[in-house]
Amino acid sequence: MSAKSRMDTQEFETGQDRENSDQKEIISLTVVGGEEIDFARTYKFRDFRQIRVGRSGGNDIVLNDPKVSAVHASLSVSGRREKIERVILEDLDSTNGTWVNNQKVSRITLKHGDKITVGQTILWFSLKDPVGASYHSRLFRMAIMDNQTGLFNRRYLLQVLQNTFTVAKRHGRDLSLILFDIDNFKQVNDTFGHVAGDEYLRIVGGVLKNSLREQDICGRYGGEEFILMLPETGPSGARQVGEKVRMRIQQLKVSYQNREIMTTISGGIAWYESSVVSVEEMIARADRALYEAKSAGKNRVCG
Repeated sequence: MSAKSRMDTQEFETGQDRENSDQKEIISLTVVGGEEIDFARTYKFRDFRQIRVGRSGGNDIVLNDPKVSAVHASLSVSGRREKIERVILEDLDSTNGTWVNNQKVSRITLKHGDKITVGQTILWFSLKDPVGASYHSRLFRMAIMDNQTGLFNRRYLLQVLQNTFTVAKRHGRDLSLILFDIDNFKQVNDTFGHVAGDEYLRIVGGVLKNSLREQDICGRYGGEEFILMLPETGPSGARQVGEKVRMRIQQLKVSYQNREIMTTISGGIAWYESSVVSVEEMIARADRALYEAKSAGKNRVCG
């Protein structure tokens, strides 16, 4: 089967990890305790600079932990490019303090294997173990990805959506989501078989992923349903994204056994406003809008 759409594996490591892959030493921090959404996430660094840890988006390591300060701590790296000489951890006047191996610290030189606690999150520090860091990174991927489509799975998707919804509600920020459903997907399975149907799901997932901005999240909600989460996006922006996705799926042609699989997609939009009290209510609103799109003839986005 071939298609005009292609999907790449999502990265969960820092951009620096994709460079200088032959370097002998790297710094890695792996989440081994704390918020479930961050568990087993590995951060790798190969360059020499100050690495900031905190809850706000401007940090190098952003943790979904309410006990972590906006800018909580920093790591300062010194040495030559081939040899890291020292990594110093410093608390940045955080509310709940920074701890290393159960001892509160203000400034300390880290050793391989140290466990750093910030808020309720525990980070395992590695200086010379790229193999172990890669293992934890792969473990994290397996825990959060949908095997069939390569997108985020429902469990992880809902966790991220809950965290983003909490931020939007607390600070009055825009947040929209689109619930998509492939039109007449049963006919694809009935006509071409489930193997072709599974491949078509994967390709549609790739189209959805490649339609998003860096900060957006796309996951498989279930069956042939997908959710696009659009932070800092109001209803008009969500409609533009929804229409772009709808048109791309309408134009998608997948070749299978000298036949073409073509179908369309329908979407329902919901957005945060003060009257919305929960993530579940947002999804219910999107589901009602999706039902409206289906009832109106499919291949459209409502909301």
